[in-house]
Amino acid sequence: MAFSTTTIKLWTAPNPNQNLFWKTIIPEWEKTHPDIKIEWSQIPASGSSEEAILNAVASG
Repeated sequence: MAFSTTTIKLWTAPNPNQNLFWKTIIPEWEKTHPDIKIEWSQIPASGSSEEAILNAVASG
């Protein structure tokens, strides 16, 4: 029986320490959850994280 894959989009603020954490933990987590894929990216540069999120939602 095949299962569908769920994709989770994860945005984080640009931060070198957090980047190292996510680059390390996501592949390990995906190994134990093969039916879930994490699409990680940093919030695009803008005036604030709230502004970046609102722009992303507004643009679809």
